[in-house]
Amino acid sequence: MKGPKQMPRMWVVNIILSGLAAFGIFSTSIYLPSLPILVQDFQSDQASVQLTLTAFFLGASIGQLFLGPLADYFGRLQVAYWGIAIFM
Repeated sequence: MKGPKQMPRMWVVNIILSGLAAFGIFSTSIYLPSLPILVQDFQSDQASVQLTLTAFFLGASIGQLFLGPLADYFGRLQVAYWGIAIFM
């Protein structure tokens, strides 16, 4: 007979949560310097390319409305795994 599930050590949880929090910052830090190059490559204007950044933040904020209830239903770890897989 198996015993109760052991909780992971706190330092492991802290590392995982810190990594998840860094994904958003990492995404914008890579995307922002490339905006002028995107204007040239797509032969577009600056406003149109900046609109993609607005869409990113809008999608991230609307996604929070759906991820909260999904995390309550399926469990936070499962939702985190799927979020990481989609991000990659």
